Amino acid sequence: MEQKIDNSKRRFSEYDLLRIIGTLFVVIGHSAYLQIKTGCGGVNYSLPENIAFFYNSGIFKFQRFLDFWVYGFHMPLFFMLSGLCFAAAPKISFDELCIKKVRRLLIPFFMAGLFFMFPVKFLGNFYNKQTVFYAMGNFFTGGEAGHLWFLPALFWCFVVFWGIAKFTGKSIFLTLFVSLFANVLLEKIPFDFLLFKTGCSYLKWFGIGYFIHKLNYDYKLDLFNSTTFVW
Repeated sequence: MEQKIDNSKRRFSEYDLLRIIGTLFVVIGHSAYLQIKTGCGGVNYSLPENIAFFYNSGIFKFQRFLDFWVYGFHMPLFFMLSGLCFAAAPKISFDELCIKKVRRLLIPFFMAGLFFMFPVKFLGNFYNKQTVFYAMGNFFTGGEAGHLWFLPALFWCFVVFWGIAKFTGKSIFLTLFVSLFANVLLEKIPFDFLLFKTGCSYLKWFGIGYFIHKLNYDYKLDLFNSTTFVW
């Protein structure tokens, strides 16, 4: 007798591979910065004269091209991967989702920002004594989030998409359509409190990931031909 596999305990190896590829793309996408500025501060890296010529060399021009190319899709890839994982996970209530994502996304966002990002940036002269406290105040509403912006943005993506999936039920085509529509609609809101608008601007990618997983495993199209194993 064929044993039925519990999808809630399956790990999808192709998703792990995407995580690795996405992480490498993030490193590449941030590897050619020489200047970073925000409304409260910034840095301008100066190359020593004896290696300044390297910045205009062929190899570094290729690096900057690669950086520009990767920047076009590395974050959509991560949101799509989150949609894939959301579809693969067992269904939970809205309260359970919020508690889980607050613990995994919002608490790390505030802790890493206040006790790591701001001290490091202050010591690195990104902020001065006057701007650092202003920047920290903005941080609580999503401003000056720095590299941590992804965490609250992803939190809102999960929260909003949970509502979309609940509303559309089992129709994955309707779920995809509503997520695309919500993406366009919510991008027009006039505020971005705690990166809500930013997160919603990636709903289409989250929805595409959700759609692909459902199409592959619920409709058994075997798009990945993956090897799975138990957690």
